[in-house]
Amino acid sequence: MNRRDILKIGSVVAAFGVIAASPFDKALALDLGANIDGKLYKAASNGRVFVSDNKGKSWRLHTKFGAGYSVVNVFTATDQRLYAKMAFKKVKFNLVLTEDKTAWMAE
Repeated sequence: MNRRDILKIGSVVAAFGVIAASPFDKALALDLGANIDGKLYKAASNGRVFVSDNKGKSWRLHTKFGAGYSVVNVFTATDQRLYAKMAFKKVKFNLVLTEDKTAWMAE
């Protein structure tokens, strides 16, 4: 097997990996998350936050921030509120989840 054959195989494997990965897979691959009020929240680098009501057995989309946004981390602070560390075009900022758990607002 020569170098060219190895590169062809590597390209096929890489392409399959990109096709097989979904946004949800990216969220589960990240070791970021927070547990608040019996719900588990996970961040995804593609600007999404997922939530689980059953200790991670199943997940649903909680928030999709949109193109260009990245959720760097979700975490709880000493005030027992849920925060999202966000990035947009190299600018980082924090958002906090409202008490009714439906919207995010600037800290």
